[in-house]
Amino acid sequence: MNKRSREYRITQLVHNRKYLEGYLKSSEDDPDYLDNKLSIVLPFLEYFDKEKLDANKIQLDQILIYSRTLNRKKDETFRLALLDFFVYVTTVARISFETEKLDLSLKELQQELRDEKRDAQVLQVEDVIKIRNVLTAKEHYKLKFTFEMFYVYGITLDEIEQFGSDHYSKHESVFMFTSKSKRKRIRLDESITELIEVHPDLLEAKGRTTYSGYMQDIGSTVKLQDRDKIIWKDIDRTRKEYFPTCSRCKQKYPNSAEFWALIEFEEDTHKKHWIYCKDCADEMRETV
Repeated sequence: MNKRSREYRITQLVHNRKYLEGYLKSSEDDPDYLDNKLSIVLPFLEYFDKEKLDANKIQLDQILIYSRTLNRKKDETFRLALLDFFVYVTTVARISFETEKLDLSLKELQQELRDEKRDAQVLQVEDVIKIRNVLTAKEHYKLKFTFEMFYVYGITLDEIEQFGSDHYSKHESVFMFTSKSKRKRIRLDESITELIEVHPDLLEAKGRTTYSGYMQDIGSTVKLQDRDKIIWKDIDRTRKEYFPTCSRCKQKYPNSAEFWALIEFEEDTHKKHWIYCKDCADEMRETV
């Protein structure tokens, strides 16, 4: 970065000039290395200066939105430079900011960007069996719970972070959550409710970053022959391509017997047995 141009751009900062100048003065980095970090931090602060936001008011989700616009090849450099700046802000300027959470979130974003480059691969039945067996044998109950919620019910990160004692009815085995401004209820199957019964800490509220980390741990724990690791896109594609859809509620469930039931209608003179998901079958029997 041209020194004269850089100095002029710094003087144009209205809301964050004092933070950046203080950061530069406190740095003990080699001039070339500092200049490299400045080439990342300065545009970052210019962006939020236009939004009229001081560094002490910038939220984590705003940083992540901004970072998605970067050239992906620079993600690691961006993470280190930005983390270094916010470490200064919290320790010297005494502004409260969770730098550890920022670091974890940016690493998560890096992984998401890498995963986006790989095409989704369908999980075969043998793959699902192996995933469950490995996670059970290693007693990774948090990872098993996460996998089952993603795989069986297609829960997203935005939805699963709502899971907790306030949104779970033990009596009904029902998880209640909001998705796209709509209230939803799903009845959890026995394999999941047993996990919750044995491990009540699963009911402790956790953020999407935690569950995203669990998904990455699943990918590194279970090795499948045809891919480097399991990613969320693999589960999503498997559900879309292989899972049957209940004709009544339009929900997708695995093609294993415990999720489905046969219904016979009295008025059907041909005496056919129709397949519905168990929840719908139970509701239909109650109204007959």
